[in-house]
Amino acid sequence: MPNRMNMAIAKTHRLSTRLVGMQITTGTLIGVCLSATQMAAGFLVVGQGLIAGNGLVAVLVTVIGILLAILIERLSLGGLSAIRVLSANLKKAQDEYYGRLREEKRDATDAEKEDLARQEKALKSSRWSARVFAGVGIALSAGLGDVFWHRLFESQGNIGYVLSTACAVVISLTFIHSELYKQMIDSVLKEILVDLHLMKTAVVAEGESMQVDLLVEAFDSVRANEDVRLPAQQKVERTVLRSLSAGADQFAQHGGTVVYEAIPAVGHGPVALLPAPRGKYAQHRDELRRLLMGNPNLSQSDIAAHFQIAKSTAGEWLKKIKAGL
Repeated sequence: MPNRMNMAIAKTHRLSTRLVGMQITTGTLIGVCLSATQMAAGFLVVGQGLIAGNGLVAVLVTVIGILLAILIERLSLGGLSAIRVLSANLKKAQDEYYGRLREEKRDATDAEKEDLARQEKALKSSRWSARVFAGVGIALSAGLGDVFWHRLFESQGNIGYVLSTACAVVISLTFIHSELYKQMIDSVLKEILVDLHLMKTAVVAEGESMQVDLLVEAFDSVRANEDVRLPAQQKVERTVLRSLSAGADQFAQHGGTVVYEAIPAVGHGPVALLPAPRGKYAQHRDELRRLLMGNPNLSQSDIAAHFQIAKSTAGEWLKKIKAGL
């Protein structure tokens, strides 16, 4: 269940961010459609005397309202887009002008100053014209659209004016936000499209969790199945028995003063050889036999190093112990 919750969290996060992206990208289209609808509805409300139950006239008034809304919003969107582009061009001209001066480490000439002033004047003049068109479009959209909303909320008294104005203005605010802040919105949309960090994290966590779950299930299965567990358990028991026997022999040989130290098998790490005093074969025969029982593959060099004798002597001892002498 926790693993599924992790993936559910990641999928929900991805879905929610995609929905936010859809709201941002479709906002302008919805605004245009809503503007056309509210204006057509407003014309139908106002034109009841002209329509007088004539369906053809009603359709004509609706079409006129939709087309007029498209023209009005063209003024709004066109003016706002022009403001954005002209502002970007003005900033670009200024950046290029001052950037060139910084790069060349000099002051501007009179001709360059006049050229920059001319460009700024032309761009700012065009931007003011764009602001006028955008303002006219926004005012017409809000004013004509408010006809429908006012009729809808007129029963609410003074609060109805607030509600109707808010509904009419929200479309224009959507256009202003989508056009004047287009660069910022595009950055947000790009981040939404490439944001897979949480999903990748969830996938990695899911893989690790599955591995751990498989290990836990395997251990539980082995623990519950005696037939599967018995061979490994018997092998561990034999190893423990050999270690205990070797420790008991050492304890008895040295009068209970030597602490037992386990001897790993040859080939699985360094051989834990126990210190032994110098002496002859008969004195160390029992200890040599014990070492060979714990380490059947004990080499001649290991015996020589353990008892501090020559390799040739170790070879003779090894022959004797194998012969049962």
